[in-house]
Amino acid sequence: MKLAVTIFLLLAFCDAYGQKWHLNRVNETAALKYEYWLQFDNKEDTSSFILENKAGQSIPSINVHNNNGDTIDFAIIKITNLNSGIEYEFLSEAFGKLNLKPGNYNIMVSAIGYDRFSVNLKLIRNQSFDLNLKLGLSESGYYQINSLEKLSDREMSVIINCIKNNEPVYYNKCSKINKYHVTRHI
Repeated sequence: MKLAVTIFLLLAFCDAYGQKWHLNRVNETAALKYEYWLQFDNKEDTSSFILENKAGQSIPSINVHNNNGDTIDFAIIKITNLNSGIEYEFLSEAFGKLNLKPGNYNIMVSAIGYDRFSVNLKLIRNQSFDLNLKLGLSESGYYQINSLEKLSDREMSVIINCIKNNEPVYYNKCSKINKYHVTRHI
């Protein structure tokens, strides 16, 4: 039941905000030293997953496909133990004999041209999982926001809504001179 509630909240959050953003890098020598990347989800081709818990000491599996059922090559899988901070990162083709200890984990999967996927799960003793993903296509291109100062979640939300509501004149409407600039890469 707890997993179902977590999944519902995760899906509700993704649907409500409909984009992915992250702090890409900090360049201390640049005038606008914080660089964020933002990409909107493709509403016509969304991601989905089936998470099956397995009893016994078996090896977890993660299968990554597109919505047509074709395997997505070179998907990056990152598993983070939320208790210890230990991270494992590998390509989907190389996922194999990873023996995860009981604990709380975040699994993030990304591939060029597809939506990024993330889910949290809790493993108990003698439990494993099968995670079958279908990644949706991402919207072409991404936005880059260069900022003088680190932006809060609220500030990013304001910028994201501005971009959505002012396409194709987002630069003039959504950039704030001497604070941050918004550009688009295709």
